[in-house]
Amino acid sequence: LRRLYANIDNLNRQKEKLDKCQQAYRAASETAERLGKVYEQKNRAFLDEQAGVIASRLAEGEACPVCGAVHHPSPAALPAEPATEEELCAAEETMEASRAEKDRALAQVSTAKSELNAARDAQRDALKRLTDAWNAAGLPPFEDAPTPADELDLDITRCVLETLMPQVSLEADEDGVHGILCGMPV
Repeated sequence: LRRLYANIDNLNRQKEKLDKCQQAYRAASETAERLGKVYEQKNRAFLDEQAGVIASRLAEGEACPVCGAVHHPSPAALPAEPATEEELCAAEETMEASRAEKDRALAQVSTAKSELNAARDAQRDALKRLTDAWNAAGLPPFEDAPTPADELDLDITRCVLETLMPQVSLEADEDGVHGILCGMPV
């Protein structure tokens, strides 16, 4: 019984950990997306500048070094705010670092989900052992008892415990909720 309550506490911790990991992933994903746009803007400005430099050297009747055309009806203009190669490299490095952080955050979400699923499985197993022991002892069946296949809900688990074991009182302390037994074997 105490193990079941400890599992409840663990399950709560795992849910909180998953929530935090998901929040960190969302933040990292938003940052990576924003920095990706910054890089794309810098890259576009850098390429526009290159095109503008080439276009500024074009002369009507002379072949374009890019496409070979001899007529240049609308040459590219130099951008108002060009990006230097250093700015472009710095933006790319920052973008790549943010993508790596996003990938790390996603891996942490995956790990947290696995740990939460393991905690849920442990809780289901503990609840099943408790109900099996209850039934094996020949005690009156508990109506509406969840089965291990049911989606686990902590409130339902607490209700089952309180109904199955009326001798159990609940006490909250800094470590969470624990069953305090009144003369019953655990």
